[in-house]
Amino acid sequence: MIYRLESNTSDVFYSYREAQVPLPHGLDTLGHSREYQFQFEQIATDPYCPQYRVYKAPILPEWRLNTNLAIERRKKKNFDLPDFIPPGSKIYVSQLVKEVVEKCDPIGHQFWPVVITDKKGGIVSEKQYFRMNMRRYLNITPSDKPMQMLDFTPSGPLGEADFIPSVQHDPSLRNQIEKYPVWRHIFRKNTITDHVVYLNNEIFESLQSVGVTGLEEYTIVRGRVKGTIGHI
Repeated sequence: MIYRLESNTSDVFYSYREAQVPLPHGLDTLGHSREYQFQFEQIATDPYCPQYRVYKAPILPEWRLNTNLAIERRKKKNFDLPDFIPPGSKIYVSQLVKEVVEKCDPIGHQFWPVVITDKKGGIVSEKQYFRMNMRRYLNITPSDKPMQMLDFTPSGPLGEADFIPSVQHDPSLRNQIEKYPVWRHIFRKNTITDHVVYLNNEIFESLQSVGVTGLEEYTIVRGRVKGTIGHI
Protein backbone atom coordinates (compact mmCIF):
# COMPACT_ATOMS: atom_id res chain seq x y z
CA MET A 1 0.00 0.00 0.00
CA ILE A 2 1.07 3.57 -0.73
CA TYR A 3 -0.45 6.19 1.56
CA ARG A 4 -1.08 9.66 0.17
CA LEU A 5 -0.93 12.50 2.69
CA GLU A 6 -2.48 15.82 1.72
CA SER A 7 -2.75 18.70 4.15
CA ASN A 8 -6.23 19.36 5.54
CA THR A 9 -7.07 23.08 5.32
CA SER A 10 -10.72 22.90 6.38
CA ASP A 11 -10.00 24.39 9.82
CA VAL A 12 -6.96 26.61 9.27
CA PHE A 13 -5.05 28.78 6.81
CA TYR A 14 -1.29 28.36 6.57
CA SER A 15 1.22 31.05 5.58
CA TYR A 16 4.96 31.46 5.84
CA ARG A 17 7.03 33.95 7.81
CA GLU A 18 10.67 34.37 7.00
CA ALA A 19 12.82 34.24 10.13
CA GLN A 20 14.61 37.48 10.92
CA VAL A 21 18.16 36.30 10.34
CA PRO A 22 20.97 37.78 8.22
CA LEU A 23 21.06 36.27 4.72
CA PRO A 24 23.89 36.10 2.21
CA HIS A 25 24.01 39.22 0.04
CA GLY A 26 21.39 39.28 -2.69
CA LEU A 27 19.72 36.00 -1.68
CA ASP A 28 16.45 35.01 -0.03
CA THR A 29 15.19 31.84 1.62
CA LEU A 30 12.83 30.96 -1.22
CA GLY A 31 15.42 30.34 -3.88
CA HIS A 32 14.28 28.97 -7.24
CA SER A 33 12.91 25.47 -7.77
CA ARG A 34 15.17 24.91 -10.78
CA GLU A 35 18.20 25.89 -8.71
CA TYR A 36 17.19 23.22 -6.18
CA GLN A 37 16.41 20.54 -8.74
CA PHE A 38 19.60 21.04 -10.77
CA GLN A 39 21.40 19.68 -7.72
CA PHE A 40 19.39 16.45 -7.62
CA GLU A 41 21.47 13.28 -7.69
CA GLN A 42 19.99 10.28 -9.49
CA ILE A 43 20.04 7.14 -7.34
CA ALA A 44 20.58 3.66 -8.79
CA THR A 45 17.43 1.52 -9.01
CA ASP A 46 16.56 -1.99 -10.18
CA PRO A 47 17.64 -2.21 -13.87
CA TYR A 48 14.84 -4.70 -14.48
CA CYS A 49 12.26 -2.07 -13.53
CA PRO A 50 13.06 0.99 -15.68
CA GLN A 51 9.60 2.56 -15.27
CA TYR A 52 10.78 4.96 -12.57
CA ARG A 53 13.75 6.98 -11.37
CA VAL A 54 14.78 8.13 -7.92
CA TYR A 55 16.48 11.45 -7.17
CA LYS A 56 18.18 12.59 -3.97
CA ALA A 57 17.79 16.28 -3.17
CA PRO A 58 20.72 18.31 -1.81
CA ILE A 59 21.34 19.38 1.77
CA LEU A 60 20.17 22.98 2.11
CA PRO A 61 22.05 25.71 3.97
CA GLU A 62 20.42 26.50 7.30
CA TRP A 63 19.33 29.99 6.22
CA ARG A 64 17.14 28.45 3.49
CA LEU A 65 15.36 26.20 6.00
CA ASN A 66 14.81 28.91 8.60
CA THR A 67 11.20 29.66 7.57
CA ASN A 68 8.62 29.80 10.34
CA LEU A 69 4.94 28.97 9.85
CA ALA A 70 1.95 31.14 10.73
CA ILE A 71 -1.57 29.76 11.04
CA GLU A 72 -5.00 31.38 11.13
CA ARG A 73 -8.02 29.43 12.32
CA ARG A 74 -11.19 29.57 10.25
CA LYS A 75 -14.16 31.09 12.14
CA LYS A 76 -12.33 30.71 15.46
CA LYS A 77 -12.86 26.95 15.50
CA ASN A 78 -10.91 24.88 17.98
CA PHE A 79 -7.97 23.35 16.17
CA ASP A 80 -5.31 20.90 17.30
CA LEU A 81 -2.13 21.42 15.31
CA PRO A 82 -1.24 18.08 13.66
CA ASP A 83 2.20 16.49 13.93
CA PHE A 84 2.61 16.27 10.15
CA ILE A 85 1.92 19.46 8.15
CA PRO A 86 2.59 19.50 4.37
CA PRO A 87 0.78 22.73 3.35
CA GLY A 88 2.63 23.19 0.07
CA SER A 89 6.22 23.18 -1.09
CA LYS A 90 7.39 23.27 2.52
CA ILE A 91 6.87 20.44 5.03
CA TYR A 92 6.64 20.93 8.80
CA VAL A 93 6.77 18.07 11.30
CA SER A 94 6.85 17.64 15.06
CA GLN A 95 9.69 16.10 17.04
CA LEU A 96 7.72 12.85 17.08
CA VAL A 97 7.54 12.64 13.28
CA LYS A 98 11.20 13.61 12.95
CA GLU A 99 12.24 10.72 15.20
CA VAL A 100 10.16 8.17 13.27
CA VAL A 101 11.39 9.39 9.87
CA GLU A 102 15.01 9.26 10.99
CA LYS A 103 14.51 5.75 12.33
CA CYS A 104 12.65 4.35 9.30
CA ASP A 105 14.33 6.15 6.40
CA PRO A 106 18.12 6.02 5.85
CA ILE A 107 18.26 8.66 3.10
CA GLY A 108 18.98 11.46 5.56
CA HIS A 109 16.10 13.93 5.30
CA GLN A 110 17.11 17.30 6.71
CA PHE A 111 15.36 19.05 9.61
CA TRP A 112 15.64 22.55 11.03
CA PRO A 113 13.79 23.82 14.17
CA VAL A 114 11.13 26.46 13.51
CA VAL A 115 8.43 28.35 15.38
CA ILE A 116 4.71 28.11 14.59
CA THR A 117 2.61 31.13 15.53
CA ASP A 118 -0.80 32.65 15.01
CA LYS A 119 -1.27 35.71 12.79
CA LYS A 120 -0.41 38.00 15.72
CA GLY A 121 2.84 36.21 16.44
CA GLY A 122 1.63 34.25 19.46
CA ILE A 123 2.96 30.72 19.93
CA VAL A 124 0.25 28.14 19.09
CA SER A 125 1.92 24.93 20.24
CA GLU A 126 4.38 23.92 22.94
CA LYS A 127 5.63 21.12 20.70
CA GLN A 128 8.91 21.56 18.88
CA TYR A 129 8.38 21.65 15.12
CA PHE A 130 10.87 21.34 12.28
CA ARG A 131 11.01 22.38 8.65
CA MET A 132 11.75 19.19 6.68
CA ASN A 133 13.84 19.15 3.53
CA MET A 134 12.42 16.17 1.64
CA ARG A 135 15.41 14.47 0.01
CA ARG A 136 13.70 11.71 -2.02
CA TYR A 137 11.82 12.42 -5.25
CA LEU A 138 10.48 9.76 -7.61
CA ASN A 139 9.79 10.17 -11.30
CA ILE A 140 7.33 7.48 -12.46
CA THR A 141 6.72 7.00 -16.17
CA PRO A 142 3.13 7.95 -17.14
CA SER A 143 0.72 5.28 -18.35
CA ASP A 144 -2.03 5.38 -20.95
CA LYS A 145 -4.00 2.71 -19.11
CA PRO A 146 -7.25 3.66 -17.35
CA MET A 147 -7.12 4.73 -13.75
CA GLN A 148 -8.72 2.37 -11.25
CA MET A 149 -11.00 3.56 -8.46
CA LEU A 150 -9.38 5.81 -5.87
CA ASP A 151 -10.67 7.26 -2.61
CA PHE A 152 -9.33 10.73 -3.44
CA THR A 153 -9.31 13.09 -6.42
CA PRO A 154 -5.87 13.00 -8.09
CA SER A 155 -4.24 16.10 -9.52
CA GLY A 156 -4.66 16.52 -13.26
CA PRO A 157 -2.33 16.80 -16.29
CA LEU A 158 1.35 16.63 -15.33
CA GLY A 159 0.10 15.29 -12.03
CA GLU A 160 -1.07 12.15 -10.30
CA ALA A 161 -3.56 11.25 -13.02
CA ASP A 162 -0.59 10.46 -15.27
CA PHE A 163 1.55 8.24 -13.05
CA ILE A 164 -0.88 6.53 -10.64
CA PRO A 165 -2.22 4.17 -13.36
CA SER A 166 1.36 3.00 -13.90
CA VAL A 167 1.52 1.85 -10.30
CA GLN A 168 -1.97 0.37 -10.34
CA HIS A 169 -1.39 -1.79 -13.42
CA ASP A 170 2.21 -2.91 -12.85
CA PRO A 171 2.80 -5.16 -9.79
CA SER A 172 6.58 -5.15 -10.25
CA LEU A 173 6.62 -1.34 -10.27
CA ARG A 174 4.38 -1.21 -7.21
CA ASN A 175 6.71 -3.58 -5.36
CA GLN A 176 9.63 -1.26 -6.05
CA ILE A 177 7.78 1.94 -5.11
CA GLU A 178 6.49 0.49 -1.85
CA LYS A 179 10.07 0.06 -0.63
CA TYR A 180 10.55 3.81 -0.20
CA PRO A 181 9.44 5.13 3.22
CA VAL A 182 8.59 8.74 2.29
CA TRP A 183 8.80 10.70 -0.97
CA ARG A 184 7.32 13.25 -3.33
CA HIS A 185 6.81 12.94 -7.07
CA ILE A 186 8.59 14.94 -9.75
CA PHE A 187 7.84 15.10 -13.49
CA ARG A 188 10.69 15.26 -15.98
CA LYS A 189 12.90 16.54 -13.19
CA ASN A 190 11.21 19.94 -13.16
CA THR A 191 7.62 19.82 -11.85
CA ILE A 192 7.07 18.63 -8.29
CA THR A 193 3.72 17.41 -6.94
CA ASP A 194 4.42 19.55 -3.89
CA HIS A 195 1.07 19.47 -2.09
CA VAL A 196 1.29 15.72 -1.40
CA VAL A 197 3.62 13.39 0.53
CA TYR A 198 3.65 9.63 -0.09
CA LEU A 199 4.35 7.07 2.64
CA ASN A 200 4.88 3.33 2.57
CA ASN A 201 3.24 0.86 4.94
CA GLU A 202 6.21 0.54 7.30
CA ILE A 203 6.59 4.22 8.08
CA PHE A 204 2.83 4.83 8.14
CA GLU A 205 2.32 2.12 10.76
CA SER A 206 5.31 3.42 12.74
CA LEU A 207 3.85 6.93 12.77
CA GLN A 208 0.48 5.59 13.89
CA SER A 209 2.02 3.42 16.61
CA VAL A 210 3.53 6.43 18.39
CA GLY A 211 0.33 8.48 18.14
CA VAL A 212 1.24 10.94 15.37
CA THR A 213 -1.75 13.17 14.59
CA GLY A 214 -2.87 14.44 11.19
CA LEU A 215 -3.00 10.99 9.57
CA GLU A 216 -6.74 10.33 9.38
CA GLU A 217 -7.46 7.76 6.66
CA TYR A 218 -10.25 8.24 4.15
CA THR A 219 -13.13 5.86 4.78
CA ILE A 220 -15.29 7.18 1.94
CA VAL A 221 -14.44 8.55 -1.51
CA ARG A 222 -12.70 11.95 -1.16
CA GLY A 223 -12.70 11.46 2.60
CA ARG A 224 -14.53 13.12 5.43
CA VAL A 225 -13.91 16.61 6.71
CA LYS A 226 -10.79 15.80 8.70
CA GLY A 227 -9.42 13.07 6.41
CA THR A 228 -5.86 13.50 5.12
CA ILE A 229 -4.80 9.99 3.95
CA GLY A 230 -5.79 8.47 0.63
CA HIS A 231 -4.69 5.07 -0.71
CA ILE A 232 -2.96 3.97 -3.91
